[in-house]
Amino acid sequence: IYHRILVLQNESNMFQWLGNILRQDDAGVEDTPPVSSSSSSSSSSEESEDYSVDWQLILRLLKRGIYEEALELICIDPAMEERIKNIPSHFEHDEKMKILFKNLLYESVFDYQEAARYSVLYNEIGSNIEEIIEHISIIISENIKKDFEIFYRQVRGEASTQMNCIDSIGHIFQSIHGQIEHNSYIEQVFGGKYFLLLMNNMQQVLNDNLIRFFKLFKHTWVKELSGIIEDPKLSVGILNELVLLSQHAKAYQISTRKIFEIEITKLQERGYIFFDDDSKEETENELNITKYISEPVQVYDEINSLLEKYLILEENILKLSIEQLFAQNEKLEDSNISPYIDDIFVLIERSIYRVLSTREYSISKQFLSTIKLFIEKDILQILREICKEESKVKGTFNIIPMNDIATCIYYIEKIATFPIKFINSIYKNEKENTELLNLVEYETVIESYKLQLNELVGTYSRKTYVKLTEILDKFGTSNHNINHIEFQEYEVNDPWKQEFVLELKYALEHYFGDAVVIVKDVIITDMIEFISEKVEFIIKKKKFSYFGGLQLKKDMRTIINYLADETTDVPVIAKFSRILEICDILTLDTVSEVLEYWGDSAGEVKLTLKENEVKKFLRLRDDLSQQQVTSLRLNPLSINIK
Repeated sequence: IYHRILVLQNESNMFQWLGNILRQDDAGVEDTPPVSSSSSSSSSSEESEDYSVDWQLILRLLKRGIYEEALELICIDPAMEERIKNIPSHFEHDEKMKILFKNLLYESVFDYQEAARYSVLYNEIGSNIEEIIEHISIIISENIKKDFEIFYRQVRGEASTQMNCIDSIGHIFQSIHGQIEHNSYIEQVFGGKYFLLLMNNMQQVLNDNLIRFFKLFKHTWVKELSGIIEDPKLSVGILNELVLLSQHAKAYQISTRKIFEIEITKLQERGYIFFDDDSKEETENELNITKYISEPVQVYDEINSLLEKYLILEENILKLSIEQLFAQNEKLEDSNISPYIDDIFVLIERSIYRVLSTREYSISKQFLSTIKLFIEKDILQILREICKEESKVKGTFNIIPMNDIATCIYYIEKIATFPIKFINSIYKNEKENTELLNLVEYETVIESYKLQLNELVGTYSRKTYVKLTEILDKFGTSNHNINHIEFQEYEVNDPWKQEFVLELKYALEHYFGDAVVIVKDVIITDMIEFISEKVEFIIKKKKFSYFGGLQLKKDMRTIINYLADETTDVPVIAKFSRILEICDILTLDTVSEVLEYWGDSAGEVKLTLKENEVKKFLRLRDDLSQQQVTSLRLNPLSINIK
C-alpha cells in the first residue's frame, strides 16, 4: 500500500481509496486501485480536498503502529504545511492519539538527516515538546532497565562464567552512552535545552540502578575489601577489576562532561543564561543549570570509596608479595643474579601501570610517592641486610649481591621511563602532569643504589687485590733512576708490568667473571682508583731519570690499554689522567718545558696539577737542576685546579 501511495501520490482519489481499504475488517476485501486518467485528475483538482478523510487514513496508520509510513504521508503531500498547522487540533482531545504521535516521533527518527527532514513537523507542535521528551525518556529508561535486569541476572546466575560484575557495569555505561548518541537528534530538532533534559534523566536512571551491582561486587570480594589478604596472587583479581571499574567510569564521565560542556556553550551562544538558585524561577532564556546538568553522584561516590580501598590493597598486596619473594631467597644454579630481583620489579611495574590506568590523579600521585620511597628505603635496606648475611655465610667475596643491586638500578631506570608517555597522554592539566612526572624522577634513588654498589665493591673487591699489591711492591723496589742502556735491559727483563696485567686478568675472570656489565664497570673503576693511589704513593718515594720516567709511562700505558679493552662505558684514560700527568712531568727534557703545558699558553695538553705538586714531582728527577726547580715560577692566575 505504501509503495502504491508513493507511485500514485498525484492521483486525486488515492487517499480516498486507501481510506476505504483501511476501513475493511481484518478479513479484508480486495480493492483495485483506481486508474489514473486525465479526466479524473482534472476534475479532482477542481474539488476541494477532504482533510478529514486524509487524517482518518493517517490516524489509522498510527493506530496500527505504521509510524514511518504515516509520517511519510504527512510530509509528501503538497499541503504539508497546512496539515502541520492542523495537527494539534486533531490531538487536542485525544490522549491516545498524543501517545501514538509521540511514538511516531521516537520510532521514526534515527539520525540527523531524518531529524532535519521532519524538523518542521516537530517544531509546529512546540507546545507538546516537554511531553514528547518525557515520553522518550520513559522509553529509554525502560530499555536501560531491561539491560540492567539482563546483566544483573547473568551476574547472579551460578552458571554464568562469562559475565562478571565489572563487565556488566562496563556494558551498562556503554549502553547509556549509546542511548545518548542515538538520541542526539533531540538536540538537532528541539534544541540543546531538551537534549540536556534527556541526558539528565539518563544520569538519574544510571544512578538508581547501578548501586545494586556494587553490592554484588562487595559481596564477591568481602575479605579483601575488609583488608584480609590470604594469598596475594589470588587477591590480584580484585585489583584488576577495580582498575577496570575506574576506567569504565572515567571514560563515561569524560564523554558526558564533554557533551554537557558543548551543549551549554551552544545555548550560551544563542543567548541563554544559566543560574544556580532553586528559589529563582526559570524564564524563556534563563535556565536553572541544576535542572539540566547532573551526574550519577552516588555511583561516582561508590567508585571513589572503592578506589580508596583499592589503593590500600595495591600497596599491601605489593609489599606482601615482595616480602614473600625476599623470604624465599632462592638461588638458581648457573645464575649470577637472585631470581627474586626480576620478579620484584615485574610486580612493581604492573602495580604502577595498574594505578596509572585508573586515570585518577589523587590515587596515582599517592601511589607513585609511596612506591618511590619504598624502592629507595625498604628494598635497598633489605638488600643491605642480605649482603651482610651473605658475607657472614661465605666469609669471602660473593658477586651475586652486587649483581642484584646493579639489576635493581637497571629496573629503576626503566621505571623512571615507561610511565612518562602514559602520564603525558592522560594528565593534560599542567600542574597535575608536572607533579606526577616529578614523582617518576628517580635520579636520587638511583644514586643511592650506586653508592651502595660502590660501597660493596670497595668492601669486598679490595680483598681480591692482595696479589696486585704484592706485584706493585715490586714496582716500588725497582730502580727507575736509569740510563739508556738500563732502559733497554728493563724492556727485556720487565720486573712487574706483565705480571701485573696477568693478575688483573685473573682477578676479572676468576672473581668478577660473573659480574653484570654495571658491576664490572664499577669494579674496573675501583681498580683504577686502587692502582692510581698505590702507584702515586710509590712514585713519591722513588727517584727518576728521564729514561726511568719514560719506562713508567710505557708501563702505565700497557695497564691502561688492557683495562680500556675490558670496558666500553668507563673512561679509563680520563680516570688515569693524574698519573699520566705525573708521567709527563717525569719525562720533561728541561724544567722550563713545563711552561708549555701550563696556564693560558698551554697547547692541547694542559696540566691540572697544582703548582706545588708540579714542583714536587720535578724534584723526583735526579737529572734536572734542583735550583731551576726551586726558582720555577708558574702564573697563579692561570692555574686550573680540579
